[in-house]
Amino acid sequence: MDRITMPEALKHTSPHPVSLVCAQTPTGATNMAAVSWWTYLESDPAIIGFALWREAYTCELIENTGKAVLSIPGEALSDITLKCGNVSGRDVDKVKEFGIDLVDLADTPVKFPVHSRLAFTCTVENKVEVGECIFFICNVDEIFFNENERQLFAWGGSSVVAPLKDTIKSRRSIRSYDPSKPVTREQLDKLMEAAMYAPSACNSRPWEFIAVTKREILDEMARVHPFAGMCSTATAAIIVVAIPQEGRPEGYYPQDCGAATQNILLQADSMGLGTCWCGVYPRDERIAHIRELLNIQPPKIPFNIVAIGVPNEAPEARGFFEAGKVSYRD
Repeated sequence: MDRITMPEALKHTSPHPVSLVCAQTPTGATNMAAVSWWTYLESDPAIIGFALWREAYTCELIENTGKAVLSIPGEALSDITLKCGNVSGRDVDKVKEFGIDLVDLADTPVKFPVHSRLAFTCTVENKVEVGECIFFICNVDEIFFNENERQLFAWGGSSVVAPLKDTIKSRRSIRSYDPSKPVTREQLDKLMEAAMYAPSACNSRPWEFIAVTKREILDEMARVHPFAGMCSTATAAIIVVAIPQEGRPEGYYPQDCGAATQNILLQADSMGLGTCWCGVYPRDERIAHIRELLNIQPPKIPFNIVAIGVPNEAPEARGFFEAGKVSYRD
């Protein structure tokens, strides 16, 4: 066996739940900090423990009030969770700065994020000084659970946050979206970034991307494309634009753009978004309609439309493993 450091051990014991500890400030506001370690200690009575750096503002608040909430955040808080661990509540009102929606219950003194899968409201029973940290031992007053939130886990230790799920199996083609929940530019940037990490022949990267959120364009795509009716409720779409290669490696752009599109679909699913892949290439009439609508000049080709939005349906899986379509050459 090899000898390794504690940070390396964290990586090898991942995934583990990412969590936020919430505390009340003297003004009644809510502060929260990302915490790398917590544990169940007892089930009856319910007791948990968590460790905070002794110099942290959240640690100071909990010592003063004796109250805290341990939140296990959902996917919607993936970026915010890391941001909460990178700034101090002494300098920044994190709730306002990061736009965090809070659950406000009359009988719970400390508020916690709406997008929590689990939330433990706690009263401090004891504390232990451990190196530069304080380990709080807390009685659990109540536990709240939201099954609709998908839990965040850490991959590669606490430095990376990602949902732990089988994205390939959970992806669906979504044809109905919630039009009241827009896809943000930040989310679209992440989807296109994922697309650009796709493999391509000789790393030719024969693609461009057009992100659309304008309602009139989405509605027009739904009208001119016979199978893109879902764009009428989608709040965004990405058009993958193929750039045929005149020289080497000629002819591989459909495969390359297909790989980029699949990355968009999987990344979107991991972010809680729904998508539907609507083929444009190689249908000449569809190419002509989308080319004119978005002013895509030859030799560039509109390859497909990916409708995007918050799902308003939960279709059953249609993919499955077929052993009869597999052969081995041993």
